[in-house]
Amino acid sequence: MIKMPKSIFTTIILTILPAFALSKTLSTNYQHAEHTIELSAKEGNQQDIVEFYESGKLIGKYSNLIINETSLSSTLVRLAGGGLALEIDSNGSRNKFHIIVPIKVVANKLYVNCIYKTAYDSVDEVRSVGTSCKKTDLGKFDVSGAINDDGMISYSNKPTWLKTISLPACVNPVGLDYGTYHAARCSDKGISDSMNQIITIFDKNGNVVFSISGYEFIPQANGLNFALIADLQTESIFFGGNLLCLSGNDSAAHIRDGTAKIASQFTVGYTVGAINGCLKGHYAYAGKSESISLNGYKDDDLIYLLEIGERNVSTGFFILNHLDHTARGVWIGSPPKEALTVN
Repeated sequence: MIKMPKSIFTTIILTILPAFALSKTLSTNYQHAEHTIELSAKEGNQQDIVEFYESGKLIGKYSNLIINETSLSSTLVRLAGGGLALEIDSNGSRNKFHIIVPIKVVANKLYVNCIYKTAYDSVDEVRSVGTSCKKTDLGKFDVSGAINDDGMISYSNKPTWLKTISLPACVNPVGLDYGTYHAARCSDKGISDSMNQIITIFDKNGNVVFSISGYEFIPQANGLNFALIADLQTESIFFGGNLLCLSGNDSAAHIRDGTAKIASQFTVGYTVGAINGCLKGHYAYAGKSESISLNGYKDDDLIYLLEIGERNVSTGFFILNHLDHTARGVWIGSPPKEALTVN
């Protein structure tokens, strides 16, 4: 059985009151065990003040999160599938960073754990990605200090394995080494493009683990964990993954079968099981014989399942807060599209 913590859906409300402007409200469903959180962000005398509430009780008040400058900005964003994050963008004359910082809530305490970064050097025309992790109280988080190259790896055209792999329709790929894996990045619009790129992950033997379009691949230092990030019009996408869970064809134990609806229209049947901390299975649309492979893992309160089809190309993924005989969460396509409800 895939066990999930006892939890409830909660509503988060984000209100920003900039000077000389009407208030703006952002609402989202946020899943966290035993927590009901109402969030509001209000501007103080000199800068934005962010206040977090739980069941009407103030649990945190911060003046260090919201920045609105010419070369540096930060704002709170809703994450597809549940949760909030701080989104940071720098627009320097040379380096342009885009950063996602998920906000964690445990026992009425707010903190950040990892910072997921992508940067483009417009002078050398180099794309770098990476993660820096250190548990930090939200009140001590330094937005401007997040703009650095800690934990970042640069793509280049120098890896010898680029000459031995097959990337159809990719003229000038760049690559990076990540543990025993390799990541290739390709875009017809060049390395500065952060919307149309195709990321392909290879194992040490040159086999394709998966390929996905429109997402930035953000590796962690351990050589296995990673994130896929992208921006939508109304929210941001953060998908957590583990390459070990995407490799191999081991049979999963503790199988669970169930059905769910995507966007209240498409009925799917699924089978998912657990093995060695990973989740593996498949799903199929009602009336269709073709099944789509599912591979992923559970992190905190969320389940991340990447769907992998023919030629190991991913056409999307699930972010779920419940998985048993029923499933609840969202499905998001590749290239990135608005999240569709799963229930």
